[in-house]
Amino acid sequence: MFVIRDYKISMILGKVAILGLGLLGGSIGLELRMRNLAERVVAYARRDQTVAEGRTMGAADEISTNLEGTIAESDLVILCTPVFQMKNLAEKIAKLLPKNCLVTDVGSVKQYVISQVTPALNDAGIEFLGSHPMAGSEKTGVMAAQKGIFKGAHCAITPTSNNSYGSIEKLKKFWGSLGGVPMVMEPDKHDEMVARCSHVPHVLSSTLSKFVLNPGWPKEQASLSSTGFRDISRLASGSPEMWKDISLSNKESIISAISEWNEELNQFINALEEMDETAILDFFKEAKLRRDLWLKNFKK
Repeated sequence: MFVIRDYKISMILGKVAILGLGLLGGSIGLELRMRNLAERVVAYARRDQTVAEGRTMGAADEISTNLEGTIAESDLVILCTPVFQMKNLAEKIAKLLPKNCLVTDVGSVKQYVISQVTPALNDAGIEFLGSHPMAGSEKTGVMAAQKGIFKGAHCAITPTSNNSYGSIEKLKKFWGSLGGVPMVMEPDKHDEMVARCSHVPHVLSSTLSKFVLNPGWPKEQASLSSTGFRDISRLASGSPEMWKDISLSNKESIISAISEWNEELNQFINALEEMDETAILDFFKEAKLRRDLWLKNFKK
């Protein structure tokens, strides 16, 4: 695994096709157009409402529900749908793509996506190289798209033995041109680490929201829940469909990470039961120290 910092080489692409016009797909389109990084930016959406919203946002030069027309003569195709939809999409486009086209994605899980998408595209002679920008928010839909969302964001690129050096370089330049920081790593390592820092935090935020806002508690409970609870529960407002897909497709890493986190929680419970003031103080000190150091190096 290695990170390419300050990767500011701009690239000019031919036609870029974005399949799935949500927060990330829309943001990619906005960046490509703002930075003049592609000759044409086109997008595909399943619903007429999304097409209309995407046009209002200026998320692409052309937006339609015509999948075949969108991908024709594309230089780069980016899958921006929920991960469980990517296999079906790959099967639909495989024989319609030009042979020199590179396909990537923005999915939060890499081993599953690679295993589902690669066979369909490889059979048609099309190369798939997975990627995942660590950017976004709990908001969903193309109307939540924004410029600058990739600035300073680490963008994982997860090659396998099926990928060429040229394609890896192309994606490094692509994400770097959008303002991101390319990070090349193995798919399994990506899933393991993202489970800890992204997937499990979402599960914990959702669990906490269900627990604190349980309608069985007295009505004053919600009133007493203020800014701290608001901040830590923010992730629970994310797309349920997307997080269902992520959880099921990365279940082993998520279960393992929850078990690891449980060990930390049990240590705190034990310290409380034993009234161990030193252990409790050290617990909070270490947490503060680690987060403060991380914030100092946080580029976003």
